[in-house]
Amino acid sequence: MGYEVDFLPVGEDKSGDAITLRFGNLHADPPQQFVMVIDGGYAETGETVVEYVRTHYKTNRIDLVVSTHPDQDHVGGV
Repeated sequence: MGYEVDFLPVGEDKSGDAITLRFGNLHADPPQQFVMVIDGGYAETGETVVEYVRTHYKTNRIDLVVSTHPDQDHVGGV
């Protein structure tokens, strides 16, 4: 079992928060993984988070989304 945690820069001043993580059998083809997003950055950067998951995790599926609090730099992209 492996895991990966990525802290994504969001917003022009990179002050927002968007964290993606996955865990499971990451060496399988396709990976047997659980994908989670914690906060989604700003509304303008939400698609960046989606593209990151598609490109780096090779999936269109997010199993769990967590919003830590309702500030726009955390929940806007969700």
